[in-house]
Amino acid sequence: MNSSAWHAPAAAAAAFSVSCACARILVALAPRLGYVDHPGGRKNHAASTPLLGGIAVLCGGCAGTALLAVWNLAPHRILAVWAVASGAAVALGLMDDRWPLRPLPKLIGLVCAAGLPALATLVLCRAPLMAAATMACALLFFSNAFNLLDNSDGLCASAGAATLAMLAPCGGGRLALVAAAAAAGFLVWNWPRARIFLGDTGSLLIGAWCVLAALAPGPAGRIGHVLPLAAFWVPVYDTLSVTVVRMREGRSVLQGGQDHLSHRLIRRGMTTAGVDRLLAGASVVAGMLALIVPLEWQPLALLALVGAAAVLEAVIPRTPQGASAVRGHTNRRSGPARTG
Repeated sequence: MNSSAWHAPAAAAAAFSVSCACARILVALAPRLGYVDHPGGRKNHAASTPLLGGIAVLCGGCAGTALLAVWNLAPHRILAVWAVASGAAVALGLMDDRWPLRPLPKLIGLVCAAGLPALATLVLCRAPLMAAATMACALLFFSNAFNLLDNSDGLCASAGAATLAMLAPCGGGRLALVAAAAAAGFLVWNWPRARIFLGDTGSLLIGAWCVLAALAPGPAGRIGHVLPLAAFWVPVYDTLSVTVVRMREGRSVLQGGQDHLSHRLIRRGMTTAGVDRLLAGASVVAGMLALIVPLEWQPLALLALVGAAAVLEAVIPRTPQGASAVRGHTNRRSGPARTG
């Protein structure tokens, strides 16, 4: 079937609708399966909340992708790589959400989840070794970076949806658009105060999708080996700034805490929903920058964005109500990939 103007929007609408519907079903189903995130410790949400939001995002993505496959709007080899990456991320996330993994097993799982899609690109897409190595490294870093970003209601899903939407014109195309719609559909039930959480299943999945959308296939169906790095400044800045803060305070970078970017912004007087809107908007602006900046200048653009964010954060004062606002902040967790 020849492509037409309405096919891609229809696939995105299907992804959004299925994700939204599945998320509502999983609000009731997840607790029966034992997937519940209880408050306590460094988890500040007010009540026990279902997990498995990542399964809703996956279902939405599968629905939209299936339509693209039926309409022959995506190369089958690329769809296979997306399937391998999605399956590996979801398998690891489901295990960690149900039986929290220690740091070493989690790291081994992340390496496997990054290596399998890279191997698939070599076998199925005949990608150059450098492209496969770039994919593996990017999946390892950014899957964990989006997992770190999942520390507040709606934050990872909104920033991920915005990043994926902006990666579509950068080369990610229809698959990126469908992935963005799936994340947005889940966000209906994850917006503060959330009825369901992404879980590691969802944050790892969204991180993997962002990498695959960034390493868009070329005309021959091969995976690229250069990322539009500017589009990723939000998870990069959150990861780097948390690492710097913890090292400066003499704490392990694997130790959780109320020191993520979202927490620091709330100490400056913002609400949880306000933080979500700000960082999603920042992801859109970064994606626009990635679209116009040549690939060879992307690392410098990323450094400029990170540096500008650090300067702005340093000059914005905290409010007297900041500490109490963070204590009431409905975050899911504050540790890196649940290793803290």
